[in-house]
Amino acid sequence: MKFKIGEFSEITGLSIKTLRFYEAKGLISPNRDEFTGYRYFDTQHLIKIEQVLALKFVGFKLSEIRDMLNTNVLDLDESLVMQKEILKSKINECNLALKAIDKIEKEISSKTELDWNNFMNIIRSFRMEKTKDWANKYYSDDAKKSIENHPYSAQEIEQSQTKWQNLIDEIKQNADIDPKSEMAQEFADRWTALINEFTQGNQEVQSGLNDLWSDIDNAPSEMKTWYEQNKAAFEFINKVFASREK
Repeated sequence: MKFKIGEFSEITGLSIKTLRFYEAKGLISPNRDEFTGYRYFDTQHLIKIEQVLALKFVGFKLSEIRDMLNTNVLDLDESLVMQKEILKSKINECNLALKAIDKIEKEISSKTELDWNNFMNIIRSFRMEKTKDWANKYYSDDAKKSIENHPYSAQEIEQSQTKWQNLIDEIKQNADIDPKSEMAQEFADRWTALINEFTQGNQEVQSGLNDLWSDIDNAPSEMKTWYEQNKAAFEFINKVFASREK
């Protein structure tokens, strides 16, 4: 069957403007009658629109949908698996946000005036959980068990973060020194000691940590911003470790 754009719009429930937008994005392409020159849609376009709407529903971008519809089934399967993981991550992030909101609501209802220090602590806790959830996917089950067997208190976590930030700040302030110098080597020793405090010498944990940092571009925005602010220290310490291998 052949459908004019108005008829196709009624059948699909999509506006003419949307159909033309999808056409501009390369998602659908109307046929052209060789005798009249008029453009029309057919049943194949209905199938294509259903595919577009289904993939759009599960969160794919239009550019991704266009590429997937022009590829094979295996690639589509892999893309769906990836999208499933992304959606799981978003669901977990929403759950964490809801928990943070619940805490804030209880804080507000129990006091006549909001304690902004407590409010910010709740937000910080939410951000830490968000980062933790992102980081966990890089660790094997054995690595996760090892980490769980060495739980850290809030105070220990704060002390570790302080030690890391102090070391990073020192490195940034001295990033122009020779990587082979005594000071640079001391920085590397302290860096290694702090890593060992976390890994406890477990190679599975170390491997997960390496994978995490190699994928820093996909970290939560807060962690990525922190990394960019301290990138000079990471680049310098890599030079120091490289100098030891020569």
